[in-house]
Amino acid sequence: MRKLFSLLFALVLMVSCRTASATYGEPYYRFLNGDPNYILVAAHMEVAYYVDRRTVKKLPPFEYVEGKLLSIETSVVRNALPEENKGMEIAYKYTSTFFYHDSTLIMMQEQKKDDGTIDWYAFKPYGCWAETGAAMRIGEMAYYLAYHRRFFGSPSYQAHYPGTPCPFGDSFYEGI
Repeated sequence: MRKLFSLLFALVLMVSCRTASATYGEPYYRFLNGDPNYILVAAHMEVAYYVDRRTVKKLPPFEYVEGKLLSIETSVVRNALPEENKGMEIAYKYTSTFFYHDSTLIMMQEQKKDDGTIDWYAFKPYGCWAETGAAMRIGEMAYYLAYHRRFFGSPSYQAHYPGTPCPFGDSFYEGI
């Protein structure tokens, strides 16, 4: 009985791990409808986020703060699981602005409030999906496209976050 329970548990675990891995990447197209300008940066629950490499803009830095500012346009595709012979349509687009401080490895995203004020959200590179969502991945790809190097995947990452694995593996940058 114990062996049967162990076998059943192992089977359930294998199926759930396979489902979880498929949810985060495998069935989604790397490039939207085969266009290499639209790069998949995140996918979650049949919603895919593609950045348009042509829209990365380097903005003038803040006057009194050392760092870099970039903006990038993101296209969101709903029901993004590909079907044969069916192109995926963009549901909506939005533009994000990110601030990067290289020496401290801080990335922040501009957030405009309803009252017109602006706030900045700092990402924890080791945060969960609820803390980072697609936004941190969009910011990482924007940096990579603009400067041809990784931000959180840089060699100084381990010095800033010892013992914490880099949130972006090599596959995130492949084919770009």
